[in-house]
Amino acid sequence: MDPAVTLWVLELDSPTQDCARAWSLLDAGEQARAQRFMRERDRTRFIRRRAALREILAQHTGLPPQALRFTHNPFDRPSLAGLDLDFNTSHSDGLAVVAVTRHGRVGIDIERRLDKELDPAILQPHLTPATYAALLKQAPSQRKHTFYDWWTRVEALAKARGTGIVMQAPPPLDGRPNDTRPRVLPDDTGHMQTWHPARLTLFHHHAATLVVSGAPRPLHIQRHP
Repeated sequence: MDPAVTLWVLELDSPTQDCARAWSLLDAGEQARAQRFMRERDRTRFIRRRAALREILAQHTGLPPQALRFTHNPFDRPSLAGLDLDFNTSHSDGLAVVAVTRHGRVGIDIERRLDKELDPAILQPHLTPATYAALLKQAPSQRKHTFYDWWTRVEALAKARGTGIVMQAPPPLDGRPNDTRPRVLPDDTGHMQTWHPARLTLFHHHAATLVVSGAPRPLHIQRHP
């Protein structure tokens, strides 16, 4: 079994993508979700994102994109029905990523670094008191950079575990550079696993964190299409 994680990168606003073909790959539920978007750009991004996910998973499973069936746990973490393959997705603005592995669990989160001032209190429940106090002392420009790095860490860990960020909160970040120490925590089934976060520096305008269970693995980067 290949232990590597494949990280697929999608440019959702590419003019070369065939939106009509993408639409044809979606099931009825996905098409209904697409229709609920009020803005055309958001609807197009959703269609391309879901179609690309199906095409990517089809490459890993050997099944036709339209044949894939998704299930979700109580915290809405998706999986492939009846297949031994784990994946996770994230998107922000016009960029999306899909992480795929056949070994253990994976979680991914990306966030575009916005120019506007952020409320640091959003992170307070996920930081030690000393770390939160240090965050407040940072200059606004540095604080925004730190905020996105740490927030993707919180989200990616919750997504890998399948718990959401409100259930069995992990130990708070302690402010060490990148704070990527492993954590031993239960997944959504109660099974204890070791989770390994890694900060990704692939994107100029986005913060990103990848979390895998078990042990760190090789990472293969692919672009879609």
